[in-house]
Amino acid sequence: MYDDRTTFCILPPPARDRPPESAIVYLNPVLAALTGIVYAGLSPIPAGGVSPNLVVAGVVVAGVFGGLPAATVWALGSLAALAATPRLLARLSGVSVRAQPLAWLAVLSFLVDGFVLGQSDPVNLPLVTAGLLLAREARPVLGAGLIGVAGMIKVLPLIFWTVLAVRRRARGAVLGAASLKGHTLASEEINAAGGLLGKRKIETITADEAAGPDATVKEVKRMKLSERIDYFSGIIAANNQLAVGPVVEELKLLTLMTEGCIDRLFEVEVPNPHYLFGMTNILSADGVTTAMAVARTWPDAQRIAVVHPDYAFGRWFQMHFEAARQKLMPKAQIVSEVWAPLGTLEFTSHITKTAAAKPDLIVTSMWGGMYIAFYKQALPHGLFSKAKLAGNINFGVVPSAIGKDHPEGSLAGVHSNYHFTYPAPGRSARNKQFVEHYVQRWKEYPNYTAEAAYTGLYLFQGAVEKANRAAGGWPDDDAIIKALEGLSIAAPSGTVTIRKEDHRAFKDVKVGFSKNLSEYSFPVWDPDRIITVPVQAMTAPPTWPKPGKGQDDPSATINWIKTTWPTAS
Repeated sequence: MYDDRTTFCILPPPARDRPPESAIVYLNPVLAALTGIVYAGLSPIPAGGVSPNLVVAGVVVAGVFGGLPAATVWALGSLAALAATPRLLARLSGVSVRAQPLAWLAVLSFLVDGFVLGQSDPVNLPLVTAGLLLAREARPVLGAGLIGVAGMIKVLPLIFWTVLAVRRRARGAVLGAASLKGHTLASEEINAAGGLLGKRKIETITADEAAGPDATVKEVKRMKLSERIDYFSGIIAANNQLAVGPVVEELKLLTLMTEGCIDRLFEVEVPNPHYLFGMTNILSADGVTTAMAVARTWPDAQRIAVVHPDYAFGRWFQMHFEAARQKLMPKAQIVSEVWAPLGTLEFTSHITKTAAAKPDLIVTSMWGGMYIAFYKQALPHGLFSKAKLAGNINFGVVPSAIGKDHPEGSLAGVHSNYHFTYPAPGRSARNKQFVEHYVQRWKEYPNYTAEAAYTGLYLFQGAVEKANRAAGGWPDDDAIIKALEGLSIAAPSGTVTIRKEDHRAFKDVKVGFSKNLSEYSFPVWDPDRIITVPVQAMTAPPTWPKPGKGQDDPSATINWIKTTWPTAS
């Protein structure tokens, strides 16, 4: 007799919201329209011309409702507001407009800086001035209201992002929510067919890894010791992978880590895994594949700027990208490095620094909401009209989270793992079925973490069945582990094999290029420009010396590249 249920615990990050625009581009035009409408009635129309206040209202309202880009509307509104300010100051202070030039010259650099960076000061200055003027003219309520609007323009972007994070109402541009959806879909399919071995249903309980490594480790221990989970899945963030890996070995908890991508996890932290398995391609393959695709596509690129999230994932990617770049593009140079703290959503300073370096190629490993905020904020600056864009995981988000404004022809990475359009439905019945079922269940297209979690559970099912055929009955953990080692299945992404030596699930690496196609409301991969490479060509063999075991490089792959790859001429 089997138990009725097998309990999985999966820890995804929370379903955080994608930033639909930067705070300035998204919010300020709406506030500026309100400001302009109120501001239009502040002063009488001067003799011989139209009130500058009406110009503010007209430009902003016409832009918001007429379809101009929001950043353009804000810039024009800022200029109009600044043009109105000298006259307002004259009415407030009694200092004529002709007597003000020296004072304006003294603050010119600050105003130019605020205007160029899209800040609120050029609009707030006339708002506060007008508010004080109205208060002096016995209209204190309206005056206080204008000063309040100026304050709102300053603080509402922060409130906006806070509300989004709390309500979690956007379309899940991060990776954990999709991972849980992929796992859930697989468990529902398996349970509908009778469960594992036709008798044992999968039950899933969830927790949250968003609080960081220490809290995530405590949660895993609690789930094992208190909830009595049988198996464990999930874990997206690289720093959490490094913390949790040794713990599941200590707990003797069979774990199918949705990511498990960072090389250090299996080379240093858990060099001889027994209970731990990773479901996505190794991160070094990601960095090397990006360098290879860049060298193949833009071989003449000489000035490279990098923009990365400042934590283990970004640092690890850059080390491997640079190791391969030095071999493939030795004449190119890194002219700018920008590191953004994890969770950053305001990228003005990062974009300014990157643009100042005048790169012809920008490489980034940002993902999820960070990447969306970065590329959308960079568009008004014309950053991608002057430089090509290459991302290793920029298309790893839920596909519909990327807008049609995304730069076409950019390298659109999916962590070297999976994009729902490849293999094409005509070439892969398995992928066609997965995409159709996923869209029917979740009303969105799957990303690579959804496929990894989905495939991971089917690998587990295959191992249980294989072990059952060998010995009968419900297999113990050691029998399932033995069956998992070397196991291959036909997955939506293609053939996936768990390497016996290090418990990594490998598949051919894949990368594509962004293209807008009429059948989708978001950019997808250009079907004529997809690059696939055997993973063995991108990473060190499993027998290559690990760090501290005959070589001192950060990873086996970096040492393998330094040792075996020729340098291009």
